[in-house]
Amino acid sequence: MIKKLIILHIVLIITFFSGCSGCNKNKHVLNTKDIKLELKLKRFEQDLFACKSVEDILKLKESHATFYPIYVNNIMPQKIRGMESIENDVAVELYRYISHPDMDSLYRLTQQKFANFEIHFDELSEASKYIYHYFPEDKIETITTYLSTFEFGSIYNEDEPSFGVGLD
Repeated sequence: MIKKLIILHIVLIITFFSGCSGCNKNKHVLNTKDIKLELKLKRFEQDLFACKSVEDILKLKESHATFYPIYVNNIMPQKIRGMESIENDVAVELYRYISHPDMDSLYRLTQQKFANFEIHFDELSEASKYIYHYFPEDKIETITTYLSTFEFGSIYNEDEPSFGVGLD
């Protein structure tokens, strides 16, 4: 399983940077025009930082039902979760975390750079087609963007299946 995740990350990275490697046509490059994928983009970090109260955080848990538990339990646990935390405590800590001036500054910087994610989304869509071609059982359906304060660059969630991109 770990090997498959490593291969998926490598394929995504290679595809992402393949546009920088020259303009010559290569007859060995996969033609992805016939591969049809309906890929969705979810901007979790925008929804998270739009929260103005703990109640909004709890609503975010509902609107991002698949990604929210991954975010609070795996990506950010040491920053927002104690040993015996209950969900309301997690929501309070997460709200406190996003309200911190340093986090607000990080969010603003990432939004300056990635407010329009369409260019990157198109490249990741192309990478998803390559992944689907070589690993048809790992069809990526969603790309979710998030902030992790430099903890995670990217994640793959096989339950949804989705690919997460850390913008920081």
